[in-house]
Amino acid sequence: MIRKLFVPQPKASRFGRPPLYRRMCSADGGSAPTTRFLSATGKTFGGLQKVLGITSFIGIVCFVWQWQDRERPVRTIIDSKVRSTSTDVYIPRSELSDKLKVAVFSLKEDLQDYFISITGNREAGKSQLIRYVLDGYDGVLEVSLENDTPPRMAIRTILGVTDENAVARAFVEAESKLGRKPIILIDIHERVTNPNVLDAVSNFAKDFGYEKKLAKVLVVCSTAGTAAGITGDGRRIDFFVPQLTRKELDSADARRVFEIWHGKRVNDEDVQRIFDLVGGRIGNIKEILVLGRDGTMMGSLDKAIAWMKGKLLRDVRQYETIDRCGGFSPKGECLASWLAHEVARFPFDKCLPFKRVPLSPEDFAKTARDAHAHPIYFHPHIKGYCARSPFVHNQLRSVVFQPKSLRSPATAEPASSP
Repeated sequence: MIRKLFVPQPKASRFGRPPLYRRMCSADGGSAPTTRFLSATGKTFGGLQKVLGITSFIGIVCFVWQWQDRERPVRTIIDSKVRSTSTDVYIPRSELSDKLKVAVFSLKEDLQDYFISITGNREAGKSQLIRYVLDGYDGVLEVSLENDTPPRMAIRTILGVTDENAVARAFVEAESKLGRKPIILIDIHERVTNPNVLDAVSNFAKDFGYEKKLAKVLVVCSTAGTAAGITGDGRRIDFFVPQLTRKELDSADARRVFEIWHGKRVNDEDVQRIFDLVGGRIGNIKEILVLGRDGTMMGSLDKAIAWMKGKLLRDVRQYETIDRCGGFSPKGECLASWLAHEVARFPFDKCLPFKRVPLSPEDFAKTARDAHAHPIYFHPHIKGYCARSPFVHNQLRSVVFQPKSLRSPATAEPASSP
């Protein structure tokens, strides 16, 4: 008879147990069905003793299921780690790594930051740096965003819960077991361009991190993407990841990594050629060295460098289209060609002060990101507009002035590059 009462079972839900059991165990919707079930059971077995036995059994089962429901998202948070970087080769940047570790893991209240934006130029190594710092730590929930998935929805999906209260409760319990705040890592790749999603990330980090202090929220995004969509209202701490310097490229660690990527030793002359072309953007350096390995489709460093040169030239030509396609938003100011010539007017290691440019860094960043054109970037530390590499710096002089572009050069002293 017990078999008859419990079989056939309803199809299991995505939470791993039949919806009927969930209704029977709930405090609100389960009372009436459970009463009818016990009444029928009492008549069937003909005695209160058996009814009480089954009631106890159901109570135990419900307790276990409810405990599992409560514990599952907590364990998900505690057991989460960033994708392993142990097989990746990495150029250690100890000074940057140490500073980022202090910001993320410090337990001193005066050093606690709950909304940290890791910014930097495209291909500067932001994601690689944060993964290197977080590698091996528990309680790091990595959130992948899409253009139609805001962070709150993504986190609820990861934890298998349906409401914000359950999310908050899980993070509080995870903190008590970890002995520190859990970490939420949101790495925004360049394909995420929906302004509503970017705005949702900013609001989530301010609310969940800075205001409620339920977790430390780390947002990895390019400088352009951060300026365009990740606002902070004074509650955001910016951690800027600069390009590798020429000195860093000469270090023993860098040369060891270059040899692994290229399959053989890279001489000083080739390192200088690569730096002149792409600057210190580690992603572009890796592309050249890997594509120029013996046995690859390109098969030589010369061909890989020529390929990258063509890629950068197309980026400059794409930048020229900004003035032809309405200028910088939101006012439609046609300043792209003027800005290119102004940046080229100073030496490469100097930057044009943003105060002398009639354009906000946010408007510049948003338009450049939408146009997929990045020969110029805004440096938030020195507050200036800079060329991405010596080669690109020279090419900016060739940008053709558009008829509506501002022609009167601003008299500006260059800002020193770090």
